[in-house]
Parts: sequence; C-alpha cells; structure tokens
Amino acid sequence: MLNERCAERESLIYHLRVFDTESDKVVGYLDDISTMGARLLSENPIPAHTTSRYRLELPRFYEGKRTVEFEAETTWATGDCSSRDFCDCGIKFIDLDPLDRERISQLIGSYHI
Repeated sequence: MLNERCAERESLIYHLRVFDTESDKVVGYLDDISTMGARLLSENPIPAHTTSRYRLELPRFYEGKRTVEFEAETTWATGDCSSRDFCDCGIKFIDLDPLDRERISQLIGSYHI
C-alpha cells in the first residue's frame, strides 16, 4: 500500500473525528494524513473500493473554519476487526478543494508528531 501512495502520511497529535455527511454520525478517527488521503480508525468496518462524503473536524485550537468536507474513496480496509478495538482503512481524497488541501497542509505542519 505504501508503494502505491503519492505522498507520505503524517501522524498528528490528535485523533480527529471524521463524520459521514449524510448521517452526521462519526465513522472514525483520523490516524494519519497527507494532502492526498488519510488512514481512518473505525469501530465498524468501512468496505474497500467505496466512495463516500465525509466531514473532518479540525482541532478546537485551529483558527478559521474548523471543518473540511470532502469525498473520498476507500482504497483498502481491514476486513475483520472483531479481535481488535478498531478497524482501519485508507482513503484517497477525490476532488478536494484547493483551499481545503492547503488547510490540511497547515494542519499537518502545526499538529504532526
């Protein structure tokens, strides 16, 4: 999977919440991120090769707009997470607004480990 990635992802000091925009329910927590995609930890499996709309909540200390909405494709996913607390999956941003891409870049610069 790493070999297929366009950009190395960075771990953040926060596990930020990611919501499904249709249901407004938390689908998972951001584990690491790049301007091209992210890895999510979720209590429920997210099927691979599906596309969904999400909303990322930025840290409360972040200045300006505190959410980023985006469409993403799940590029890989763990199938069975019954033996672990979380499932994980990789998502690729689709058609991310250039301003939101810049905000993610700033987020990485400010809050990476």
